[in-house]
Amino acid sequence: MKNLLIIPFLLFNFYTYSQCETNETTLDDGKKVISMTEKFYQNNDLENGAKTFYVSANNFIFSQDKSILDIAVTYISTRSSYWIIPNSLKIGLISGREINLKAKEKSSQTLNRIKPIPSISKGIECYFQMDYNDLLELLKADKISYLKISDYKTGQTFDITPDYKGQFNEMIKCVMKL
Repeated sequence: MKNLLIIPFLLFNFYTYSQCETNETTLDDGKKVISMTEKFYQNNDLENGAKTFYVSANNFIFSQDKSILDIAVTYISTRSSYWIIPNSLKIGLISGREINLKAKEKSSQTLNRIKPIPSISKGIECYFQMDYNDLLELLKADKISYLKISDYKTGQTFDITPDYKGQFNEMIKCVMKL
């Protein structure tokens, strides 16, 4: 009977651990970064071009008691006339509070693909840092209400809230090793 109780426990532990598919890298200066990236949105009408948003959580570890959490939002567009620079991030908390972040940095890239179908993919990535108190409030919650990106220069906004609203919080906890 004891063996029957251990099997579900082991399966549950494996399942919860396997959700944290993080990548740990040691930098040249000996510091570490733990990162995790997941696709949060992709349009359904791919015949008009793919529009995809990825969210990455990166924990830069400087010492045992000092680290910085960096959030990156990447927008990739293929054969699409819709273009947005994700330089503003709004995180809606269950409490009703909203965390507003502006990008501290951005990078962009254009990729030309010749075969099998000629296409041009454009990608832009913006990086955000969260205030310590906002991070604590986010970690206390199990899920968010919404996640929206916007281009503060053009005013365009896009809702990238994942279907599972706990996904963002879990990513943060995974890279923070909580």
